[in-house]
Amino acid sequence: MTITLYDCSTAPSPRRARILLAEKGVPHTTVNIDLRAGEQLGEAFRAINPQCTVPVLQLEDGQVLTDNAAIAAYVEARFPEPALLGLTPLERPRSPAGTGASSSRACWPSPKPCATARRP
Repeated sequence: MTITLYDCSTAPSPRRARILLAEKGVPHTTVNIDLRAGEQLGEAFRAINPQCTVPVLQLEDGQVLTDNAAIAAYVEARFPEPALLGLTPLERPRSPAGTGASSSRACWPSPKPCATARRP
């Protein structure tokens, strides 16, 4: 069994895991989950991730990681080269991945514009 990334190419959340695996050159297969069709709510995907969210990284032994931070920590530890999260304890929290700079919140100086933009 190989590493499998359950992904949705149009969703922003799994993008971080997808980029991390590509930058690290980690061999894996990708299974696209159609969120618009509600595929994540079906029994087949629910058996993989009861939270019904993507990304999901399924490891060779069948264990799953369902959070970008957990996926990044696992991939960095398992495939240390190239080091994307920093080499030293001080570099790690200062790296873009360590600070969450690649998350959706990085584009805003504060959460207020996001909250205002979401109001009807």
